[in-house]
Amino acid sequence: MKKLSFAIGFVLVILLVTGCLSKAQTEPAAIVADGAVVTATGSSSYTLRAYRPEIHVVFDTKEWQAPHGVSIILTNVAVQAVSTRGLAPVTVEILSPTSARYQFILPPGTTPAVSFVTATGPAFSFAVFGDNRDGRDVYLSLLDKINALRPEFAVNGGDLVPAGRAGEYEQFLADSARLTIPYYTALGNHDIQGDGRTLYNRLLAPNYYDFVWGNSLFLVLDNADGDMDARQLAWLENKLKERTARHTFIIMHKPPFDPRPGRSHTVNSRELADRLQNLAAQYGVTAVFCSHIHMYYQGERLGVPYYITGGAGAPLYAARAAGGVYHFVLVKVNGDVVEITPVQL
Repeated sequence: MKKLSFAIGFVLVILLVTGCLSKAQTEPAAIVADGAVVTATGSSSYTLRAYRPEIHVVFDTKEWQAPHGVSIILTNVAVQAVSTRGLAPVTVEILSPTSARYQFILPPGTTPAVSFVTATGPAFSFAVFGDNRDGRDVYLSLLDKINALRPEFAVNGGDLVPAGRAGEYEQFLADSARLTIPYYTALGNHDIQGDGRTLYNRLLAPNYYDFVWGNSLFLVLDNADGDMDARQLAWLENKLKERTARHTFIIMHKPPFDPRPGRSHTVNSRELADRLQNLAAQYGVTAVFCSHIHMYYQGERLGVPYYITGGAGAPLYAARAAGGVYHFVLVKVNGDVVEITPVQL
């Protein structure tokens, strides 16, 4: 009888709360998210796609007169801890290994906040690849192989789609949902065709950004059009100067050099190429990962390891013996030790 009474009481509380909320504030809360792109899916519901393992969300309800319920679907992150300021979760529903629905009651007249955190440590692995573009069959096989190896996350160096169209981005997201780990992306030249850059910013991530995983800093750059403006270069150097992480990895689409004799599938200017290589050397970057050239290459410039990993599905640019293979790169970090290995499909 006690269990039945408790259940009935709990249901009545939920019904009363739901009834109050349905009559309360109907204007959407202003929302700012650090570490995720936000899509409003209704007056009180949002979808957030993470581009960092830590996401901080602040709501603005200063104009409200009454509490209001809000639903957040958070994707592309394996949350292990949630902390709040001025609110508490009503329900949490796990939707997949990298997505969950959170429901909150927001109080009026304040700026409640919530943080979603993934626990990361000094031992982890991640996959890097790029240029899947229109090679869907290869891309899906690559995702399956990565899932089987179970790294903590994956990074795509760009050319996610053939020509920056909305339908292509929708297909990319649908296919990429096959991956069971967080998945971060850089912009490629095909991604920014037409309205592609706007779509990318709305659906996936800012033009450039950083994140920390364990003892490592990741700097995801935007040189999709072959250039980088002074603001981004200053941001890059500042991040390198101020870093405290043991390892630093740079991900960008276009490489500063082309390893093929007589070819120049690179950033637009020698000046930019030299600047990027000098910064990586000056600040002791652990490794630089590029795509754009549809092959695998590993080499060194000014003491820094460079990897070109452009074999995720688009037509290959080299003979098999010269690196023309479909592949991804698996990186294992364990404290001070970093192992980087190409994995062929």
